[in-house]
Amino acid sequence: FGKGAEGAINCANKSILLSDALTHIGIFAMPVAITNWIFDTDSEVFMNGSSHVVAHVFLPEMSKWIVLDPSFNTYIVDDQLRPLNLIEIAAANRDGEPFFSVDANEKALGSKGLACLLCSLPHIQIWRGNDYSNRVGKFTWDTAYRVKSEKSLRQAEYLLKNHTLPDWQRVNLESYLSSDKISVDDLLTPPKLHILER
Repeated sequence: FGKGAEGAINCANKSILLSDALTHIGIFAMPVAITNWIFDTDSEVFMNGSSHVVAHVFLPEMSKWIVLDPSFNTYIVDDQLRPLNLIEIAAANRDGEPFFSVDANEKALGSKGLACLLCSLPHIQIWRGNDYSNRVGKFTWDTAYRVKSEKSLRQAEYLLKNHTLPDWQRVNLESYLSSDKISVDDLLTPPKLHILER
């Protein structure tokens, strides 16, 4: 944890650990991956891009999910200092609404952590293992539920049908199209109570 950006425990492991720690003390949380797959064939980073994993945390007192980013020790708020979830951040970014990163230690507004988060918003995924009853040992990228926009689905289908692609790109697109889709409403539904075996 003390190695900084180079050689540190990665964002996925940090978010898993934070989610498990919060769940252990009765706060429902789950790691969520966000990736900016680039479907523009003219882009230098076609079928590549940045990815990040954060913790989505449900606050019963607010009856909503919020984002905690253990990699940057931040959370995201609007101009009224209300904590935001991934969908609210994506909407604010799309609509040009102001929002800010808050350092959990300094309580200061700033851009720390925002760039990494924002570059990745178009593609959100959670894992079947987040059901907690069967999560242990089942954390894999291939068994994800994905929030997929109609635009991204059309782009992926078009690319498969109309372009000659290397095998790895074709496999990734086919995996994207065949993966289970969840709606925004599903992602933001308040969690059910879980009885965790000790």
